[in-house]
Amino acid sequence: MQELTITELDHISGAALSREASWTASIGVSAALIGVAVVATGPLAIAAIAGSYAASYVSTLYV
Repeated sequence: MQELTITELDHISGAALSREASWTASIGVSAALIGVAVVATGPLAIAAIAGSYAASYVSTLYV
């Protein structure tokens, strides 16, 4: 087994850190996009649910 020099170890650990940082950034971007989608569709979802309840309520009045 070959011994690694300090420079090689630094290079290996640096590569691992940069890969982890890019992975973390990717997760952060995904979470941000999901957050934007939830904020954008939230009012529509609330309106749809409210409309559904209203339709159910109205249908019980006239049955």
